[in-house]
Amino acid sequence: MAPTAEKEKSATKWTTADEATLLLTLCNEKSNGSWGDNNPKPSAYTACELALAGSEKISGGGPKVLSAIKSRWQRVPHSFVDIFSLSDQIDQLKQEFDIVKQLRGLSGFGWDDDKKLVTAMADVWERYLEVSPS
Repeated sequence: MAPTAEKEKSATKWTTADEATLLLTLCNEKSNGSWGDNNPKPSAYTACELALAGSEKISGGGPKVLSAIKSRWQRVPHSFVDIFSLSDQIDQLKQEFDIVKQLRGLSGFGWDDDKKLVTAMADVWERYLEVSPS
């Protein structure tokens, strides 16, 4: 077999399903804190390798190893990368919802449906903030 034919056979091939697995795995890893400054941490790439193991049997080509995964991630269209930003926004919204739900369940707190905010007398807020300053 000629060297170029060997190289072509071993080149990684990506299907849409492979890319979806890559993105889903990276989303999960980001939620789990396996993310650095705008990029996945090494442990996130390892999770991708595990998730994609054996996928070459369907897509052909070589296995999806670390270098191939990093390369593919860097070429993902920006519209897909926006999913990660949206994921952060959804997480923030869930956290805020949980806080509002907790406050509404505490004695002395209420809800102003017109303003859509939690209400309480000043002394109730003061006592709450003494116990939960964050």
